Amino acid sequence: MCPVSFLIGGTQRGRWYPSVAVLANGSVLVIGGEIGSNDKPQPNLEVLPKPDGGDTVVDLPWLERTDPNNLYPFVFVLPSQNLFVGMLEFFYS
Repeated sequence: MCPVSFLIGGTQRGRWYPSVAVLANGSVLVIGGEIGSNDKPQPNLEVLPKPDGGDTVVDLPWLERTDPNNLYPFVFVLPSQNLFVGMLEFFYS
């Protein structure tokens, strides 16, 4: 399997194991992951391909607040073309 960055020309932020969803218009939503292997989280999303002269990265404070349980959020495109983004929450005792 090819990495996402190879298929679509590269992400705007370094990402290791992000979640990916194909949007209704054919663009690709890339969300979460880490900056590198076992590195800091990447608490944002971006839409690819990147438009000329534009940056599509959107910071998501809730991803930062929920670290480390947010690195690989579940992303689904709903029939309404809205997105559902969810994550698992782990409890340690």
